[in-house]
Amino acid sequence: MRAIIYSWCRLYSEHSSINDRMDSPSTSAAAGGGPSLKKQVHMRNVEHNDDDNASNYSFKSQKSVASTRSAKSQHSNISKSTTNASRTSASASVRESLLAADRLKQRVDEDLQKFYAERPNKGFWYRFGTSKGIVVTLSMLCGLIFGYNTGVITSSLDHITEQYDLNTVQQGLVVCSTLLGALFGSVMGGLLADVIGRKPIILAIAITCIGGAISSAATSPLGLAASLRIILGWSVGAGSSVGPLMVSEVVPPEKRGRWGSVFQISVTVGLLIGNFIGLPLMKAPHNWRWMWAAGAAPGFPLLVVWALIHESPKFQIMQRIKKEEKAINDANGIVVHKETWMEILRKKKNRRPMFIGFVLAVISQWTGINAFMYFSTIIFEFAGFTQQYAPLTCSSILQFWNVSTAVAAMFLVDVVGRRMLLFAGAITMTFCDLLMALFFVVLDGKVQGWLCIVLLFGFVGAFELSIGTLFWFVINEILDDDIKNIGTPIITALQWLFNLLLSFTFLSAVKYIGQSTMFWIFGGVGLVCIVLLAIFLPPAKGNTQMGVVEDNRNQLENEEREFDQEEDGDHQHHDGDDYHDEKEHKLREEEEHNQSFYHGNNNNNNDHAIGSPMR
Repeated sequence: MRAIIYSWCRLYSEHSSINDRMDSPSTSAAAGGGPSLKKQVHMRNVEHNDDDNASNYSFKSQKSVASTRSAKSQHSNISKSTTNASRTSASASVRESLLAADRLKQRVDEDLQKFYAERPNKGFWYRFGTSKGIVVTLSMLCGLIFGYNTGVITSSLDHITEQYDLNTVQQGLVVCSTLLGALFGSVMGGLLADVIGRKPIILAIAITCIGGAISSAATSPLGLAASLRIILGWSVGAGSSVGPLMVSEVVPPEKRGRWGSVFQISVTVGLLIGNFIGLPLMKAPHNWRWMWAAGAAPGFPLLVVWALIHESPKFQIMQRIKKEEKAINDANGIVVHKETWMEILRKKKNRRPMFIGFVLAVISQWTGINAFMYFSTIIFEFAGFTQQYAPLTCSSILQFWNVSTAVAAMFLVDVVGRRMLLFAGAITMTFCDLLMALFFVVLDGKVQGWLCIVLLFGFVGAFELSIGTLFWFVINEILDDDIKNIGTPIITALQWLFNLLLSFTFLSAVKYIGQSTMFWIFGGVGLVCIVLLAIFLPPAKGNTQMGVVEDNRNQLENEEREFDQEEDGDHQHHDGDDYHDEKEHKLREEEEHNQSFYHGNNNNNNDHAIGSPMR
C-alpha cells in the first residue's frame, strides 16, 4: 500500500516540475531574458502555421493563374472553333455550289455530245434548223434591228425637230424612247427565254419589230409615235439578249469568238444604213417617217428564221434534266429548296463575274462612243468640211470605218485573245478621250479639226476591236450555267440603262458644262475601268473563253489550303494547351497533398500545445 502511494506522489512531483520549467526561463535563454519554454513552443507552432498559410497562399495564387490561363485558353479555343466552323460552312457551301455547277455542266456536255453524234442521222430540215448557219443568221438579223433602229434617230432627228420645233428635252425623249424599250426588252426577253424557250421570243421579236416600226412611222402625234417606239425598242433589247445567247449555246467554243462577232458587225452595218439612208431621203416629203418605217425590214426575214429554226438543244437538255430531277425528288419525297434569282446572284462564285459584267457595261457606254458619234459632224466642220452634204458624207465614211474594224475584230478575237483586245482597246479609248478634251481647250480652227478627226477614227477603231465586239458574247462566257440565264439579261439591261442615261442627259450636259469637260469625264471613267479590269479580269483560258469560273475554283482551292494551314497551327496551339492542362493537374495534386499535410501538422501542433502529461 505504501508502495502505491509512493509511486503516485512521484508521478505528481514530476508533472509539477515540468509545468514549472515551462513557466520559468530556460537555462540557455535566461541570460538574454528569453521566453519560457511554453512560450517557445507556442511561438514555434505559430511560425509553423504561418509557413503553412504562406505555402497555401502561394499555391492558391499559382492555381488562380493556372485557372485564368485555362479559362482564356478555353475561350480562345471556343472562339477559334466558332470561326473555323463558320469558315468551314462557307467553304462547304461554295464547294457544294461549284460541284453542283460542275455536275450540271458535265451532264449537259455529255448530252450535247450525244445530240451532235445523233444529229447527222436526222432529216435535212432538222439538221438545217439546228445548224450553225441558221443561228448566225438569227444573230445577224437581231444585230440589224439593233443597229438600224438606234442609228436612224441621228438622221431623222433634225427633220423631226424642224417639223415639231422640239427643245433639247423633247429631243432627248424622242431619242430615249427606243432605248427605254430596249432596257425592258433585254430583261424580259432574257428571263422569258429561260422559261418558255428561245424560239417563242424570236417570234415576239419579229412581231414587235414590224409592228413598232410601221405604227410609229404612221402616227401623227409625236408623243404617240415616241410611245410606239418603245414597242420597237422591246424587240431591239430582246434581240440583243437572245441572239448572242443562241450563238453561245450552239456554236463550238473554238469558233465562238468569230461567229459571235457577227452580231456586232450587223449592228455596225445597221448604223451605217441608218446614217446613209438620210442622204437619198433628205429632200423627200415625210422623210423621217420613211426612215422609221424602214426599221421593220429585218423583221420579215426573222419570221422565216423563226419558222425554220429549232429550239436551242442546250435549253431542251437543261429542261429535261430539271424534269428528271424533280420526278426523282417527288418519288423519294424529297423537298428541294428552289433558289430565287437573288439567292443565285448572292452566291460568292457569281459575284465576281457579275461585277466584271458591270465594268464591261460601263466601258461600252461611258467612255464616249455616243459622244464621238454625235460630235463627228461638228468635228468634220471644224476641219473645213462645210459644204451642204460634206459633214453627212464624212459621217458615212466614219460608219464604213466602224464596220471595217468590226470585221477585223472577227478575225482577231480568236487569235489575239479576249483579254489583250479588251485592255488594248480600253487604254486607246481613254487616251483618245483625254487628248480630245485637251484639244477642245488649247486648239481651234482646222488644226483642231484634223487632230480631232484622227482621234475620232482612233477611238471608233479601238472600240470596235475591243468592247464593242466582245461585250455581247464575253458576258455569256464569264457566267456559269446556273446564272447565265439570269446574269446575261441583267448585264445587258445595265448596258441599255447606261446608254439611256447618257443619251438623255448628254445634250443638256454639253450645253451647261461644255464639250471639253464631258471628255475629261469619259477619260476618268476609262482610267477607273482599266484599273478594275487589271484587278478582277482573270487570265484568258487559252484564246476562247475568259475562264472566270475556273479562276473562282482556283481561288477556292487557295482558301482551303490556307484554312488547312491554320488548322495545323491550331493543333500546335492545342498541344500547348494540353501542357498547361497537365501542369494544372499537377498543381491540383500538390494542393491535395499540402492540405493533408497541413491538417496533420495542425493535429500535431495541437497535441504539443495541450502538453498532455501522458506523453
